[in-house]
Amino acid sequence: MKRIHLLTTILCILCLLACHNPATDPTEALAYSNGKERSWGLISTNGKVLVPAGTFDRCPSAVVGGMFSMPNEKDRLHLYAVHNPTLPVSQRSFARIGHFFEDVTPAQEWPDAPTVLIDKQGNEVMSTAQYPQYDIVLMHNFSEKRALFATAEGKYGYMDTHGSIIIPPIYDRAYDFHEGRALVGNTNSQGQTGSLLIDTDGKVKSSI
Repeated sequence: MKRIHLLTTILCILCLLACHNPATDPTEALAYSNGKERSWGLISTNGKVLVPAGTFDRCPSAVVGGMFSMPNEKDRLHLYAVHNPTLPVSQRSFARIGHFFEDVTPAQEWPDAPTVLIDKQGNEVMSTAQYPQYDIVLMHNFSEKRALFATAEGKYGYMDTHGSIIIPPIYDRAYDFHEGRALVGNTNSQGQTGSLLIDTDGKVKSSI
């Protein structure tokens, strides 16, 4: 049974490595197990073991931007750097930590707390509490230096890595940026939805 479990783990890792495109995929390493319960390590996306299985007793997140998160015994997340993987960068813990596609990432200290941007030392750079007029309830990881966010009213906008709102929440639906464009849309009073392609400054490039 242990052999089957180990074989399954290896096959999953091989499949992930086969799908990895270094030119576009910023993921640097993934969690792996040696088949024993609560025995985890990190393996790079080129197949090199960075942290041997058995180092962690809880499953770490993927490594992006040299950083990863891992829950403690109370399921609170701590932030770690892959170059020093056994010591958290700070004692601050979170309910949610995003991935470091940029030098900052969204995080929440508690499930109902405002979303904040933190740096790679776990320091708070900004808080969505500074925008009470929007009541921001959700934020994505950054994509092309823009983070998609949603308000309690179901409107979507985009924020930059400094916490400035570059595109206000005026859309009924929106998606992350890719190759300089994002698909957004609004629904009119008749229930008809129109779609637009916008650039990272919010300028409309085409209408669909």
